[in-house]
Amino acid sequence: DHVYELLNTIDASQCFFNISINFDFTKSYLDLIVTYTSVIIMLSRLDDKKVLVSMYNCAYEMTKATCESSYPRLSQMFIEYEQPWKKLSEDFGPHMR
Repeated sequence: DHVYELLNTIDASQCFFNISINFDFTKSYLDLIVTYTSVIIMLSRLDDKKVLVSMYNCAYEMTKATCESSYPRLSQMFIEYEQPWKKLSEDFGPHMR
């Protein structure tokens, strides 16, 4: 969610990406996109992702005596990214110029 919000903020700011003019900014932006895409594709390859998320929530609840506040959103994200290429194209579609 934070990455998507950051991409929207950068897009709304109408930032200019030119590697010869603002190298660090352009490199950081591209690194963000590559890392985000890599994580989503890696997560899509996990067979037991629902079990993994449930175990994480159980472990968190056992150590903190409360449910993790972002657990519902995390579970929803795993459901949304069952087809990662489709979801990534939806996520990045508005940012293409």
